[in-house]
Amino acid sequence: MQQVRLKVGENRLADALLILSQLYGSPDVPLSQAREVTQILDQMAAKVIYSREHLLESPYLVAAGDSLDSIADRCQVPALLLARINGIRDPRNLPPGKEIKVLKGPFSAYISTDHSEMTLMLAGRYAGRFNVVLSNDLSRATSLCTVRDKRARTASAGSESGKQWIELGNANGNINMQGTNDTQVTTGRNSRNTIWLSEQDMDDVIGILSVGSRVIIQR
Repeated sequence: MQQVRLKVGENRLADALLILSQLYGSPDVPLSQAREVTQILDQMAAKVIYSREHLLESPYLVAAGDSLDSIADRCQVPALLLARINGIRDPRNLPPGKEIKVLKGPFSAYISTDHSEMTLMLAGRYAGRFNVVLSNDLSRATSLCTVRDKRARTASAGSESGKQWIELGNANGNINMQGTNDTQVTTGRNSRNTIWLSEQDMDDVIGILSVGSRVIIQR
């Protein structure tokens, strides 16, 4: 924590976030301090990663022929994430010379079956956490997965065809990640190979994880 305070005092917040991230989930940190560490991490991640401040990478200057998709592909993050961070409402209108914030991905995710929580990481830095509910067959599983496919919200978001989902793959098959606010679905947990988040959290996660991101399910 002394190192963290030193880095914060030097306005090196990315370094402070990297150091503090090593304490997240550590069994050596007392519970009372763990809550404080998590609170500080949430605040730091919001500023370092998700604000428009260039605290991780140098500003990117849009060149002729660039599109948000091409920039995002090179950075290995979703274009949706760059659009949200930079407040870009029309990704098709990206004028040359515009300065935008970029992140070098991909993000990874760690799902704790014991704590029903998914933690996102970016290059060793804590990048947020979300509550999850796992189907019964996954409640004690351990697995290394990758994001194989995903679909963001469509215009028909009110129908089943407009639902967002992420497909994870491992050696044993596929695992689905879905958003729902229906507690009857999650309390039943009868579906197989399913991870549920709230619809709001799913909206956030689908804009952060990209195809190829690693998702580790562990105790």
